[in-house]
Amino acid sequence: MRRKIIAEIIRLNLLYSIDPVALGSIRERHKENPESSISLRILRTQLLINALYVGIFALMATITDFSKQPNTFSQFIGIFFIMTFLQGVLATFNVFYESKDMQSYRHLPVTTAEVIVGKSFTVLTAVMDFVAPMFVFCIFVQLKSENPVRIAIPLGILSFVTMFLAVSCLVFVSVNTLTKTGFFRKHKRFFSALITTVTTVILSLGFLAMNPNFFFYKLLNRSGNIFVPFSPFFELSKDPASPGAWRGIGFWAAFIAVCAVIIYKLILPRFYENILLVEQNAVGKKKKKAGKSKSFGAYMLTYNAGLLEDTTVLSQFILMPQLIMPISMTIVTYNFQDGLRDLHMDARYGIVMFVIGALYAFVTSGMLNSIAISLDRENYNFIKTLPVDMYKYLMYKFWFFYWIQNLLPVMTLTALLLWSDMPVSLIFAAIFSLLLTSLGVCHVYFKRDYKLLDLGWQNIMQLANRGGGNITRMFTWFGALLAGSGLAALAYYVSKAMSKENAMISTVCLAVVMILFSWSHHRSCTRFWKREFRSGKR
Repeated sequence: MRRKIIAEIIRLNLLYSIDPVALGSIRERHKENPESSISLRILRTQLLINALYVGIFALMATITDFSKQPNTFSQFIGIFFIMTFLQGVLATFNVFYESKDMQSYRHLPVTTAEVIVGKSFTVLTAVMDFVAPMFVFCIFVQLKSENPVRIAIPLGILSFVTMFLAVSCLVFVSVNTLTKTGFFRKHKRFFSALITTVTTVILSLGFLAMNPNFFFYKLLNRSGNIFVPFSPFFELSKDPASPGAWRGIGFWAAFIAVCAVIIYKLILPRFYENILLVEQNAVGKKKKKAGKSKSFGAYMLTYNAGLLEDTTVLSQFILMPQLIMPISMTIVTYNFQDGLRDLHMDARYGIVMFVIGALYAFVTSGMLNSIAISLDRENYNFIKTLPVDMYKYLMYKFWFFYWIQNLLPVMTLTALLLWSDMPVSLIFAAIFSLLLTSLGVCHVYFKRDYKLLDLGWQNIMQLANRGGGNITRMFTWFGALLAGSGLAALAYYVSKAMSKENAMISTVCLAVVMILFSWSHHRSCTRFWKREFRSGKR
């Protein structure tokens, strides 16, 4: 294999190995110095982050005596193994499948081995953030166990290499198995967005799971050592001659051997063909759908759903904002679940649930509606030239994004309240308040997007930063959390002081007030859109 060819393949594919938002930031800095290499900037940034990670986790490994904490060692190694696997799946998918350059290599004087090696090194740069801590922990657990350095270092390297080969094989087999399924080929863009989002969420939880004060860390400890497969590496540090440790490592070696056979016999012979088949299937699907006529409603559903297939939109504007509140509430619910059950919440505390539902809406709603119109880009001006009722068009868009945005909050809030043993009537009150409050919040952000309309954006995060976007949003979140927490506590004590009948009457009155206010605000917003697009103004 030729090193120059492999180096060039790595340089070209580095662009697909990092987050689109980070890539956009690097490209902005590149404009200031066009003569510099974007790939070199990416590589330099990743190496700097890796060095920082090594320093942080080396310090952690120095302070923490893993040699006396087998469960903690297995848990940390297991978490980084899972995080490496998830990031590896995402990077492998992006570099091998989303890059859409495999067809080009077939006409160039490069071998399949050179392409695979070059792209694999690119994937390696993307997962080094999680691979490096595994290496640090494997070395330090050996040194902390007071083994001689001449034994500790080789055993630490052996442990690391075994896990690294295992996770590499698992990633390659998993991605190629997934992409061979017919369902994946039919919904390739959806899976791309889903893989990105799920990976982002789980990676975030993985870091939090290493915090002893976080509920997930406590949950793992209460569940026992679920990372048993990683225990042989700890046993090896305590007793390098342990038959049990070597037996466990033998199972890892057998797993690697089986995966290697699968890769060599089943994947590599049709590697190119599988990637090209995924791309050709996507093209064929578009041609097949081109001849079908649809109603306006069906067209709007398909069109707006297509806007959400962008991985950044799905992760940054749908799932991530809506997971902040559920994670926070899950921490509180888990830590105080016994106390919550002792409160004996019944129908009289409906006002408390209204406050909680409204607070939930303030924190989870609006992000998607704040970019809904701008997502159209040049299509927006094109649609305005067509004989289309723009008021009807925008209302379809508003309601579509409203329900998409509230689907996850409704499910998570319902699940959390059920977990807390809340009565059905209180759960209904919270969901009712969430939907009404979210309606007002979404109207505000939808109108804001129209007033700050940007159809020429290059990076989706530009839309979030308009008019002090993210900073304003952050202050809104903190303000809502502080005010909501205080109001919820006040509502609880007021409801507790009242008789059950008076509390229920107050709840009904508050519900009526919320309905009237929401209806009035909704009517005001719809009149605004009618004035904009049904009074001769286009």
